[in-house]
Amino acid sequence: MDDMDGDELAAMAQRLDHGYNQVDKLYYEVARACGLPEFSYWMIYDIVQHGGSRPVAALCSEWGYSKQTINSALKHLSMRGLVDLVYAEGSRKNKVAQLT
Repeated sequence: MDDMDGDELAAMAQRLDHGYNQVDKLYYEVARACGLPEFSYWMIYDIVQHGGSRPVAALCSEWGYSKQTINSALKHLSMRGLVDLVYAEGSRKNKVAQLT
């Protein structure tokens, strides 16, 4: 890559951006096919990947979104009957999202 000029690097970056956007579009379509907003889809995906249970604090820190945004997605999933929000064992403050 050391011998590439600026135009070649720009073309590579453009192809990479195009590929990223195509993948992003596929995830959006999968979420919609599941009847979920995209962010709710990602929350349930994360919970499934971690064995069906995930601390809300872990979702907040790893996704980099506000607690309010995460809680809104989890509330949507809870209203759909897909996720229960329960207190973490031994805690009266920290919650865990669990698949129903």
